[in-house]
Parts: sequence; structure tokens; C-alpha cells
Amino acid sequence: MDSLGTDTATRAVASYYGRSEWVASSLTLCIMAGWVVLAVGCYLSRVLRLVPAVALALMSGLMIGVLKGSGWASVVDVAGLAVAFVPLGIANLRAAARPSRRAVLSAVPLVVAFLAASVVLGQLG
Repeated sequence: MDSLGTDTATRAVASYYGRSEWVASSLTLCIMAGWVVLAVGCYLSRVLRLVPAVALALMSGLMIGVLKGSGWASVVDVAGLAVAFVPLGIANLRAAARPSRRAVLSAVPLVVAFLAASVVLGQLG
């Protein structure tokens, strides 16, 4: 595929961002507040303790949308997900029943097929 150059790309993006997106932009507050609501709900239901719940609420500060870029604030916000969910995931995995050998062996072809399809689709663009 031939490149049209950076000037054409810049004009295309600039013309897109000049359009009014009142539906999507009006939901931004709901999306950002939703992280706080989720964190409060997880804390009140005792799914998460205070520190992981606060870490989860940090996601409300993450800028959403294409071409927003990232900085240290984005790293802190996303790290909050790890602080909140990795210990919870490990605890759930430890408490869960172990899958049978048959279940594991039957899942392996599906995982391999999924990975192969991901590589192919990723290369196709």
C-alpha cells in the first residue's frame, strides 16, 4: 500500500477531530465515574480491600479515546488495575478447583488455533 505522506494523514485526522461527537463525548463522564462506582462497589461488597479499591478508582483519570497519548499519569492509572486485580485473580485461581487433564488437553488445540488466528489477523492488518 502506498503512503500518502504525513501531510495527508495530518489533514485527515484534523478533519475528523473537527466533527462534533456529542454522543461519545457526553458519555465520557459516565465512563470515568463508572470506575469510581465500580471501585466503591468492590470495596463495599468486600471483594477488594481499601488500597486495591483506591487503585482501581485511579482508572477514572485515564484519558480515553484514540490519539490521546500516554504519560506517567497513564502508567499510574493502569498500574492501579494490576494492584487491584492481580492479587484478586491469584486468590481466585488458588481457590478454584483444578481442571482435569482431559479438560486441559482439549483446550490446548483451541488456544493454539486462537494464537495462530491472532498472528494471521495481526499481519493482515
